[in-house]
Amino acid sequence: MTNPSSMLTRPRSAHRLTSAIESDITEVVCEVLDVEPFEVLAGTRFREHLGADGQQVLDILVTLQCAFGVRIDTAEATRMIDLRCAVDVVLAALAAKRAEHSSDRRGATSATQPLTPGSVAARPLWQ
Repeated sequence: MTNPSSMLTRPRSAHRLTSAIESDITEVVCEVLDVEPFEVLAGTRFREHLGADGQQVLDILVTLQCAFGVRIDTAEATRMIDLRCAVDVVLAALAAKRAEHSSDRRGATSATQPLTPGSVAARPLWQ
């Protein structure tokens, strides 16, 4: 399976990244639904074509969170109707993680800057 942290730091073409994510999601879907990889195509619907029930779709979502090291809202389970949609959900979660990670780094840098008499943090709250 692709290392999720490498997806955040190593530049790749969008197609290669999407292909790697699609491959990893296919692996998860096959494991959770006990199907073969050739059965999981981009437009193959998890419920209608592969017989997934609601709990299995949630199991896919939770497994994807662990596999990619991201947080995915359970409401996104309704969007994950097929492989293509699952890839979109994971890409969005990775983008959110990347944005959070970069804002954390900016916040850490500014938190280590010394306070000066004119800085906002040094002023009393009532000013």
